[in-house]
Amino acid sequence: MKMLLIASLAVNVLVVGVAVGGYLGLDRQSPPRPPQPPDMALGPLGSAFSREDRAAMMREAEKAGADLGMMRDSLRQDMQALLAALTAEPWDPDRVQQSLAEMRVRTERRAELGEKVMIDRLSAMSSEERQAYAAKLRARFDRLLSRAPSPGQGD
Repeated sequence: MKMLLIASLAVNVLVVGVAVGGYLGLDRQSPPRPPQPPDMALGPLGSAFSREDRAAMMREAEKAGADLGMMRDSLRQDMQALLAALTAEPWDPDRVQQSLAEMRVRTERRAELGEKVMIDRLSAMSSEERQAYAAKLRARFDRLLSRAPSPGQGD
């Protein structure tokens, strides 16, 4: 049970790290890329789409009833709650876990929405367009991995 809790916490922290890192644009060495709203940020999956494709996916999400402004506000509130829990004295691990659990629920909803509009967009592409997307995604992912420190390095 303890290992399950640790694994769940690790996945939550990873998801939060990816979302916040993408939102804040911490990678200052990469060439600037078009802004991608944090509410459906799909990391390298989303950034491999053209600006037009991302705009179309946002429109599709809104047509499906997604309130992207509310999702953005929820992300901001989630991060503020987590930061408050992390810096609270006395330390309350249950409060941090509760913040992470709430973030996970909303992150899963955003991921499901992102997945749906991404699949719809990919389905509308020709084979050549999907191949070009895959090549761009592969290049972005390779670049991302090449910058990651090797296990045991960095701190």
